[in-house]
Amino acid sequence: MTNLPDSEVKQLLAATSTATLTHLLQQRGYRNVYFSGLHPVGPAARAVGRARTLRYTPHRPDLYPDDLSQNPQRLAIESIEPGEVLVAEAGGELGAGVLGDILLTRVAKRGGAAFVVDGAVRDPEAIGALEMPVFVRGIHGAAHMRDLVPIGHDVPVRCAGCTVVPGDWIVCDANGAAVVPPEVAAEVAAEGVEMDLKEEYVLELIEGGASTVDVYPPTDDNMQGFPAWKASRGHK
Repeated sequence: MTNLPDSEVKQLLAATSTATLTHLLQQRGYRNVYFSGLHPVGPAARAVGRARTLRYTPHRPDLYPDDLSQNPQRLAIESIEPGEVLVAEAGGELGAGVLGDILLTRVAKRGGAAFVVDGAVRDPEAIGALEMPVFVRGIHGAAHMRDLVPIGHDVPVRCAGCTVVPGDWIVCDANGAAVVPPEVAAEVAAEGVEMDLKEEYVLELIEGGASTVDVYPPTDDNMQGFPAWKASRGHK
């Protein structure tokens, strides 16, 4: 399972909720994998992709690059590949927007799958219309130069309580966003698909009048009808 190609791992992760992934990762000792305190700008569409990173630090004029082509912010944006997720560390700063609609449109046009930041963005209406999930702590009308300076890209970052290393898997859905280390991604995704199917089955039973005492949480005893239910829906 650990040697699955990225395309299959991505497919499994896309079929698993961030709530389930967070639970399964916690069982394996990964406690800080859910991006806490973030909310979507616009529809919380599902997205899965490998992480690329951008790091901001509190503003200092001597650290701001004179050459725009060497600006870590622009380097991160202009190097995004299709299907990748840009994750930015802003230190929880809400006094300026790290990116606005123009730069995030560029991320989307390059094929970026999502943007996650523990800070603010500008232009929420335009950003919400992009076909790319964006998760933030807040909204602010000022540009990042008011409070922040981009200091690095494609380095490990701390974002909303999570450590994100370039190449980690990022999964976004209506619950929020989570980071999945590549070493355990295939394992937890495969287990997560099965877990989510069991919860769907339990929900159907409860909607049909079953007591939670009898069917939740799932056990070998109360899941006896699950294999046939799963097969009837085309799952192996």
